[in-house]
Amino acid sequence: MRAKAFAAVAAAVAVAALLLSGPAAARTGPSGRGHPTIMASFAVEGSNGFSVGVNLRNRSVLAVEAVSLDGPSIIVSGIKLDAPQAPGSDRIDASLGKFGRIAMRFIPETTREEEPLLPLCKGEMALVETGRFVGRFEFRGERGYTKARASRAFGSVITTPASTCHHSSKPAPHRRPPHHQGRVGATLEALRTARPDAAAALARRAAAEPHRLILRATTEKPAVKFEASRISGPGKQGREIAFDTFIAAATRDRGRIEEESTVLDLLIRGPHFQVPDLTHLTSEAVITPPAPFLGSATLRREPSSEPSWDGNLRLDLPGFGVVPLARPGTQVSICADSGCRTS
Repeated sequence: MRAKAFAAVAAAVAVAALLLSGPAAARTGPSGRGHPTIMASFAVEGSNGFSVGVNLRNRSVLAVEAVSLDGPSIIVSGIKLDAPQAPGSDRIDASLGKFGRIAMRFIPETTREEEPLLPLCKGEMALVETGRFVGRFEFRGERGYTKARASRAFGSVITTPASTCHHSSKPAPHRRPPHHQGRVGATLEALRTARPDAAAALARRAAAEPHRLILRATTEKPAVKFEASRISGPGKQGREIAFDTFIAAATRDRGRIEEESTVLDLLIRGPHFQVPDLTHLTSEAVITPPAPFLGSATLRREPSSEPSWDGNLRLDLPGFGVVPLARPGTQVSICADSGCRTS
């Protein structure tokens, strides 16, 4: 049961990594087209409600991540480093510096084939070996947020074959301008003076149209990325239904080791991401995320000017302490609907 739960959390963390791609995302190891992917993993109990997972990708890139499911939040904090092992090795052997030590050997017990968690090709199957890791493992989180020690742990080695399927190259669809606000917002201004009654009706329709909003803020020293997203649509009796997601991630370079900490509040019912004017989605937003976030921040964006971002929004990140998310010098942006580019 614990292995399945940890796999589900790992999938959520992978989604966060795609949304908040940074320097750590580049450390993927020698995998990709033409190469199989080998993932050796195990998890043990840590202190303070954390589970500590170890993942070695392609016998090269090592990640140690402490995971806590605190109410609706997912909290992940840990380290990444290059830890090359011998070709064909059944070991995970590396110094974690001030964070600990790992010297574990895998003893397989069962073997089976199953569909990968994120299959690239139809019918693709992965070789899954389950068994025990034995040896020595010690991990100490920065600032003591968790500790873990084990001499054996249940785990697996999963080998996913190189992708051999071919994808058709279709032309990219036409994209609307970056600050598109939907057909309602595009024509509302023209109606305000000529037809006040029509403008009011159009404003009511704006609340009934599905919308997607994304606000992004980044700071340096430490490098912190914050993303708030809002998905809304019409509900019963014309009332708006909205779901909010908040993700914050911090990274810190410690030489050969990169430290990371991430908090995810996924699909929370609001009002945490408030938009005062639904006909001008990107003009103002008030962000008040639930715990473990603290405080709030307001974005205001006047036409033809850079947006302002003010408030006391902050977050107590494991290993990093209290990190402000709306301090002076923060770079912030907001987009709506098809203007929200993925790159």
